[in-house]
Formats: sequence, C-alpha cells, structure tokens
Amino acid sequence: MRLLVSTRFNVGLFLFFSAVCALGSVVPQEPDSAQAAARFLEAWPRLGGLLSASGCFDLYHSWWFAALLGLLALDVALCKLRRPPPGSDPWEGLLGGPRAGGDAAALDLARPELRKKSLYAVCDRAGGGEGIGRLLEGFAAEGWRLSPVAEAPGAVEAGGRASEAPSGALAWVADRGSAQRWGSLVSHAAIVVVFAAGLAGRLLGFSEMIEVSEGRTAPMRHRPWTIALDRFTVEHYEKDGRPKLFASELRIMDGPLEVGRKRVVVNDPLDVGGVRFYQSSWGVAEDFAAVKISAAGEERVLRPGVEARLPGTRASVTAERFMPDFDVVDGRPANKSSEAIHPALRVRLKRPGKPAETLWVLNDMPDAALAEGPDGSVEAAPPPPFRVLGVQPRLFSGIEVGYDPGYRFMLAGFGAWVAGLVLLFGVHRRRVWVVCSESDGALRCELAGWSLRGDHAFHAEFDRLAGRARSALASAGAAVEGGGRGGA
Repeated sequence: MRLLVSTRFNVGLFLFFSAVCALGSVVPQEPDSAQAAARFLEAWPRLGGLLSASGCFDLYHSWWFAALLGLLALDVALCKLRRPPPGSDPWEGLLGGPRAGGDAAALDLARPELRKKSLYAVCDRAGGGEGIGRLLEGFAAEGWRLSPVAEAPGAVEAGGRASEAPSGALAWVADRGSAQRWGSLVSHAAIVVVFAAGLAGRLLGFSEMIEVSEGRTAPMRHRPWTIALDRFTVEHYEKDGRPKLFASELRIMDGPLEVGRKRVVVNDPLDVGGVRFYQSSWGVAEDFAAVKISAAGEERVLRPGVEARLPGTRASVTAERFMPDFDVVDGRPANKSSEAIHPALRVRLKRPGKPAETLWVLNDMPDAALAEGPDGSVEAAPPPPFRVLGVQPRLFSGIEVGYDPGYRFMLAGFGAWVAGLVLLFGVHRRRVWVVCSESDGALRCELAGWSLRGDHAFHAEFDRLAGRARSALASAGAAVEGGGRGGA
C-alpha cells in the first residue's frame, strides 16, 4: 500500500504509461493497418517478433495494457482516498496540524498568528459590543459566507448577530470561493472514471475493419450480424479529380431481421445498440460487374464467371478475376493496392483442339498477355484473339466497426475533469478571520486575511473590507480606530 501512494511510484507509473502510449503511436497497429504491421515484421524480424510476442501490434487491446489502466485507476483512487475529503476547517490557512481542546483552545493559538499576517487590520470601538452585527452583515452583503468558530456564553445569536457585549473573545470565519476546495477531488475522481471507462472499453469493447463490395454482404466477427452495402457513392472535385465525398448506404442484418439502416458518411456513423459503423475508406475491389471486349470487329460484354463465344471464332472466353493494381511478385500475380493503377483481368480461354488456357490480360497493354500455370506462376504468352476495351469494377467500402461500453462514461469523465480544473485554477479562494474581544468596556475587532493565490491577489479587496468594517463600527457610535498592516 505504501508503494502505491508514494510520490516516486506515482510519477514513475505515469511516465511509463506515457511511454507506452508513445510506443503505440510509433508501432503499426494491426486493427488500423495489418499491411503496415506485416511490413514492419519483414523489415525488423527480431524486433518485430519481440513486439508481436508482447502484443504491441495490438497494444491497446492487450491484457497488460488493460491491467495498466486498472493500476492507474487504483493508484489515483488510493492517493485521494487516503486523505480526508475537503472539509470546513475554520483554521485552515492559519493553523496547521491536529489541534486538541476544541474551538476555544484553537482560538487561543490563532490570535497571535492573526497578527503575523501581512493582511491584518484592527478596529477599536469604545463603549461595548454594539455594532458587531452591522460588521458581520457587511460581509454577508458582499457574498461572504459567515460561520461562527468560537463563542462566549450568551454572546452570539442565530445569524451571527451580537446580542450584547462579549465577555470573552468571539471569532467568525468568512469564506469566498470555497468551491475551489473540491477542484482537486473532482479532477482526480474524473481521472479514475476515465481510466475505468478505458478499461471497460478494452475488456468489453471491440473494433474491426470490414471491406464490403457494392451490392454484396460481409459478416462481422464480433456480432452475428451481416453488413449489406446497397450502394456506394463517390463524388470528385472538378478541378483536380480528388474525392470530396464518399458514402455507403448500409443495412445491418441479424439473420433475416434488419436492425439498422443509414447512409453513412465520414463523421456521421450508424449506431445500432451502441455498435457504431464508421465510413473509413474505399477503393476498387478485386471484383467486377462487367467487361467489354472486342473480337473480329464486334463488341461483347462479359459477366463474371459466364462463358461467352468470341465473334468470328470457335473459341470461348470466361472472365474470372480482376486486379486493380496488377504486379508480378516472385513470379506470381499480386495486387499492390486498391487503386486502379494497372488493371488486369484473368480469363479462361478455350480453343478447339487445345487445352484451356488461363491468361492475365493487362488493360493498359492490350497486345500483351501472361499465362498462369497450374502452380500459380506466370510467364509471357501471345496476345489473345480479343482486346479488352474496358472493365467496370466494383467499388468496396471500408467500414470500421467499433463498440466501446465506456465511451459515454469517458466523455463524462473528461467533462468532470475540465470542471475540476476550472474549480481548481479558475476560482479564487480567500478567507477572512474576524475576532472580537472586550476589555475595560472597549471593543476590539481584529481582521486577518488569507488567499490561495497569495496576499498580493487579495490585498485591495481586504483593504476595502477592513474599511467597511470600520465604517460599520463607527456608525454605531464614536469609534477609535487603530492602524494595521492591511488597513487604510
């Protein structure tokens, strides 16, 4: 327990947490980009193997990161709970440490300390205790919260009025900005809520990326649901052709039941019971809707997997597969990206008296072809008896699916944290002690001030309060005023 509440351990724990978050920003995360993580492993196999074994490629969903969040929440909670909540100690700012003997004993200790304050004023009045009520009413009129902290028998009525001349010493404390005391507790409690919400998200939430082609469906891994993409729309800027908007018309199906439907665009997700579907990316799928070819001066439209006879010949062709960015890697066909940079079409060509051929026909090199062997390797081949005029590819939509049960609690925690900081640094907490005593038929009222921001921030206001106190006493009769360090 001592370790958890020690300052060194707390600082070290938060530095370690910061380093872990920095590591998560540098190391590619598989949920965001599996290809980037794979390239990292290829470039640094030893380091990558160590990071993979420790779960750093999916750091924010690892068990030890969840344990770290739990430890942080426990640590902050223990550090605040071991201290008493902000109370209303009337002598805070004047006397330190535990005190015995009640308010009377504390007042005996406090009176010498009052005179040591740089914000100090004394008001003397001859003829008894009349005027104390007016003095206290002046504080209340300016919004100060008054509380009696030491009483002589029969000297104080309800509401802080003096009913008669005090036979001993009386003391009140006047507070403003006392809400500032709660700033530290509120902000630390908010941090605990944020860490707990993050922990709930790691343990109970999930995130996955799903690519679904237009007119097709794709299953989810974390829910027994299916995502159907009815239509995908891309709008481009006229000047440079860059995409300015892409949108997916989605349906979420739970078996035969539709549980959600929406046109999803960037920053406007579909929410189904807390599961959110975000528009993340898009591209050209390894799929196509139709292919237009030309043979013997005639044009034909090929559909995926449908065999068609070539005009003017006894040969037939079947379009089987499409790659938007074709390349040959280690002697085999590979797709480099989801952009239509080097489109290629795989066809199955049948000619009378010859075995069927599997050819890759390049859209931007119609007079060239590559033959694919049974083992998947390719080699140069004579051009086919047709030309590819164009391919109508299918677009896919990248849908990021996320569920975080702690999301709303995290937002509330951040709001509370900001509120705590506003209380802590934005509220000016100050306090004035008023001690009145009678000696030989004369009344003496001593005022001492304290400010959390320092005496310089409270000096002008304290001088005004001291002047008002003198005026209140003087209005009850002739007054003899004594000077003070903070008085006018």
